[in-house]
Amino acid sequence: MIMLPENFLKSRDFWLKLVFVVTVIGLIYATLDFLISLILAIALAFIINPLVQLLSKITIGPNKLHLPRVLVILLSFIVAIAGIFIVTVFVALPLIKEINNLAGNMPAIMTGIREWIFKVQGYLPEDINSILNQTLNSLENFFISLVSSIAKNLVDFLSNAFQLVVVPFLSFYLLKDWRTIRANFVKILPYGYRTGVESYLDDVAFMLSSYVRGIFKMCCITGTVISVMTYAMDIHYSLVLGLLAGLGETLPILGPIFAVLPAIVLTIVYTPETLIKVLIFYTFYYVIDSNVFIPKVMGAAINLHPVIILFSLLVGGKLFGVLGMIFAVPTTAFFKISFEHIFIKSR
Repeated sequence: MIMLPENFLKSRDFWLKLVFVVTVIGLIYATLDFLISLILAIALAFIINPLVQLLSKITIGPNKLHLPRVLVILLSFIVAIAGIFIVTVFVALPLIKEINNLAGNMPAIMTGIREWIFKVQGYLPEDINSILNQTLNSLENFFISLVSSIAKNLVDFLSNAFQLVVVPFLSFYLLKDWRTIRANFVKILPYGYRTGVESYLDDVAFMLSSYVRGIFKMCCITGTVISVMTYAMDIHYSLVLGLLAGLGETLPILGPIFAVLPAIVLTIVYTPETLIKVLIFYTFYYVIDSNVFIPKVMGAAINLHPVIILFSLLVGGKLFGVLGMIFAVPTTAFFKISFEHIFIKSR
């Protein structure tokens, strides 16, 4: 158990620091609308940081001088902006158009599914037919709300110019001054606790950076592979399927299920003759994904038992919906690190 220094609570510095921390927390709570910008800025900083580290190794001149860190960060952002521009032109805009088309065709798609189910209902018991009808109604509402939500969130995000401007600026200063920010924060604490807190912050930063970069890589790999292969198999809305598969990588265990269901639905409606081929492809890919890609890319970023991961997904989904499921795993890993530092390493 952590023991406070003698007369620590009575010291004037402690109360000043406590008031400062409470004020900061209050300001953060009052500006929760911009919390998403802060999260995106941290994620962007984690993603760009490897490029910053790579460019930092470049030397110039006979004396092999390194580039100034500010210049390195600016060059990294230029490369990132160029990549974002290319992705926006060739992926994001066609994707938004495809999502809108899918939303408009959703009633026809659900009608096609109902017709397909009607053909097989004659071979099924009445109770099974009733369950199928209820499930189909639920799926219809789910897909309509999902497609509408994705389209709305994409449009809202792209139209929020202020958010788009704030994110890179926050990321720039996080990359430039993270060590200074950490050092100033640690100075608030009593001297005897600074080493432990620095170790704790390093562990949390390492976990979050590894997780964000790993998830980013997995989303890009899975989204690209699924889009290309479904397009090659002439499955409609291949970009949407790639997007759903990429987003599914943020949901361990449950992600592949959410990714394959829309593919099955679209295949049944438009190209039912390729259903077996699509099922074989998805099964083969996710076996490779779970046994090769994820262990290699993610490494030891999240050292959690699968039961704990599944439980955290269920709790996050119950409390906060889809966003709760997306942030459930890193949040659980954060609490695990905190528990280890407070109750184990502190002893």
